[in-house]
Amino acid sequence: MQLEPNFYFSSDIEGTTELKFERAYYDQATKKSEFYVKIPSISSTSDTVFYLQVDATSDKEDANNVWDSNYVMVHHMDSALVDSTGNGNNGTNVGSILVDGENGKARYFDGSDRIELTNVGLSSIGGNNNSTIEVVMKPDDTTPSGSQMFVMHQNSIGRYPVAFFLKAQEKLLLTDMNQLAQQPV
Repeated sequence: MQLEPNFYFSSDIEGTTELKFERAYYDQATKKSEFYVKIPSISSTSDTVFYLQVDATSDKEDANNVWDSNYVMVHHMDSALVDSTGNGNNGTNVGSILVDGENGKARYFDGSDRIELTNVGLSSIGGNNNSTIEVVMKPDDTTPSGSQMFVMHQNSIGRYPVAFFLKAQEKLLLTDMNQLAQQPV
């Protein structure tokens, strides 16, 4: 059995200035991997170079320090559904299955499946502040011509005040669920 190599990233070819990174996925057989690297600064006028190194002695992964306090939650949709930020906003799988994705692993949802997030409230995700929610998804070719709801937040009285929809034209729409009953999406 071949052991998985211990990777790390550096900003210099000698490997002396190490960068914080998270290994979200690595498959020894296929040589596919997914890494997230915290780069201290990126130039807008010249190339920013960093190096993938291999260390035979120790694993230098430091996932909790890749994501700063601006990140509320990061999920890679792998088997564990653990929040990579260290904030403890872990997910609980309800029906989705683990599949091969474009980069690493992914989740397949059949329409009733979901990931439950019990520690995250809408105010944590942004409340009245500007926020970014990023989702990488691939809808089935068999998706009906209507809308597909793929992310929503349930408040304490069981209502869904905010929902995200993927329209048939593959445009993302954020809507207030209180108004949804008054107008079609």
